[in-house]
Parts: sequence; C-alpha cells; structure tokens
Amino acid sequence: HLPEGDLVGMLSPVERLRFRPEALDDLEWDGLIEAHSTGDERMVSITAAGDAWLERVHDRQPRGGAAET
Repeated sequence: HLPEGDLVGMLSPVERLRFRPEALDDLEWDGLIEAHSTGDERMVSITAAGDAWLERVHDRQPRGGAAET
C-alpha cells in the first residue's frame, strides 16, 4: 500500500510533469492496481494482475546499457 502523494514523490521531475491523476484510474480500470481513499489521501496497491504485468515488462527489457558490436 502506498499513498498517492508518496508515489508521485518517487517520480523524476520530468515524470511528475507528465503525471496525470487519471492514469491511476486507468490502471485501476485495467485491474492492475486497487485504489481507495483513506482519510484525505488515496492509497494504491498493486494487484496480482499488475504484478504479473510488471514481470512481463521487466522480462522484455534488454539487459545491460550498451549495445553489443
């Protein structure tokens, strides 16, 4: 569980400029996260489907930083 404010705080300055709160609604609609209000802040949690999606994305990313020649 993570407060939305903490999640936004983890983003780089450029990512913060691009962030839109509706993105979390989209992720919730897709079943990748669950969001609920606690007090005056929204809490987000990753679902099993979201965790599986992250694993698939991570597995597709190339290893290492430099291209082989």
